[in-house]
Amino acid sequence: MLLACVMTMARAQSVETFLNRYKQLVETVEGRDSIGDSEKKEFKKTYKQLTSEYHDTYKKKMNNDQLELYMEYRTRYRRRFAREKAEIIGERIDSAGVHAWRGMKKAGSKASGVLKGIFRRNKSK
Repeated sequence: MLLACVMTMARAQSVETFLNRYKQLVETVEGRDSIGDSEKKEFKKTYKQLTSEYHDTYKKKMNNDQLELYMEYRTRYRRRFAREKAEIIGERIDSAGVHAWRGMKKAGSKASGVLKGIFRRNKSK
């Protein structure tokens, strides 16, 4: 009986330690207004390591509350970088939209000139 209690406490402590490491990563990432490329690589490396540990070791050990906490941390981490990706994509879409609008205006001007050339009467006659 005592051995079972000790084993349960050791297992819970290791999961708690894992969750605390994940929480530290998330809070560090969320606390930064901007993240440089080298920092981003380190954060991604740590994230991949923690994700691997989760699947290999901790997933089967977690109770429902711990799993809920893990999923919250994971989502917060991913949301932080998703927001950054969305901003980059938005900038690219804006840039593409400007180029597309310019192209449409030119195509419209060309078509208008062709139509005027076809249907405008020559006033010199």
